[in-house]
Amino acid sequence: MLRRAAMTLACLAAVAAAPVNRPHSDPVVVQRFVELLRDNITLGKLPDGSPMALETPAERAQPILPPVLAQQAFDRGLISGGIEACAGNWRVMNFDPFVAELKSRRGLTPKQLGFAVMVHDAGREQGNHIPDDQCTPEHQAALTAAAVAVRGQSATQP
Repeated sequence: MLRRAAMTLACLAAVAAAPVNRPHSDPVVVQRFVELLRDNITLGKLPDGSPMALETPAERAQPILPPVLAQQAFDRGLISGGIEACAGNWRVMNFDPFVAELKSRRGLTPKQLGFAVMVHDAGREQGNHIPDDQCTPEHQAALTAAAVAVRGQSATQP
């Protein structure tokens, strides 16, 4: 438990404030979040709303998501968090299109879809810590532009 708390704090400390127009987190940080989330996978939900099952040792030995997709999910979460912090509709502007893109991909299992949402939500929690005075109309416009710019990204990349 103490190790998990220390790892969580290390992850939180390592997430740098990325420019809004190009959200990109450190791949090492994303990998740490993926590991933490896999340790707690039963807290996630499958697309049908049922809880995710604990991974078997064989499943755990393999990446649950391609690293590129995990990175994209986390970075999309950072955008959602910024939109949320500035009182925007993050679900409509960024999350719902992201989930639609994931569902359009061939070969992703329901568990992978649910886990991608967990990674997104971890990014959203990191991205929603914007002081109110920084939620200017310009910043909000940049967040909207970032959400539009990344649409289709997860559907076309590995």
